Amino acid sequence: MKAREDTATPATLAELKQLLLRRRKLIPTQAETVLRFALERPDIVAFATAKSLATQCNVAQTTVLRASNLAGFRRFREFRSAFRSYLKNRK
Repeated sequence: MKAREDTATPATLAELKQLLLRRRKLIPTQAETVLRFALERPDIVAFATAKSLATQCNVAQTTVLRASNLAGFRRFREFRSAFRSYLKNRK
């Protein structure tokens, strides 16, 4: 499944980190804030709504949705699901 023209949806948080490193110059500051928070606090993102995550990051809800798209996901629900899978599978 292609979420963006240049990359497939990241399957792991490690892949997400690599994608963000490759795109760091293209990601707006507020979206970067959301994505950094997500990588630092996967436990919160796994169960957050776009609105609650926006509040946590002090950004607009649309910024959260755009950030998840920039990260390679078509929908916020897929973004959140990746973090749930990470929590489920970590040891």
